[in-house]
Amino acid sequence: MRDDHKSDSSDSSKPSDAGRKGGDSGNKLGPSLWGLAGMGFDLAAAVAGFTLIGWWADSHWNTSPRYTVVGVVLGLIGGMYNLLRRALKASKDANQAFREHDTHDNRDT
Repeated sequence: MRDDHKSDSSDSSKPSDAGRKGGDSGNKLGPSLWGLAGMGFDLAAAVAGFTLIGWWADSHWNTSPRYTVVGVVLGLIGGMYNLLRRALKASKDANQAFREHDTHDNRDT
């Protein structure tokens, strides 16, 4: 009797879960919204940090915007490297979770 109630509750939750987006924190298979925002923040912080270091070097050594441009380029390269590395890891983890979830669902039926 208790198992029947459990299957009824899981069936009633499926229609409400169908409308959820992939970034919803309740969806265990999709990426979290905060994780994606963190990746964007890391990119912006890398560019801003290296740009500020380049700006400081330009003002300290009285050069033209040479080091500022170098800082922007290094920030973009480093930030994009980190963004791609984290995105590929998140994609790999999501694919693995999907496979485990799919395999688990197929065994239940």
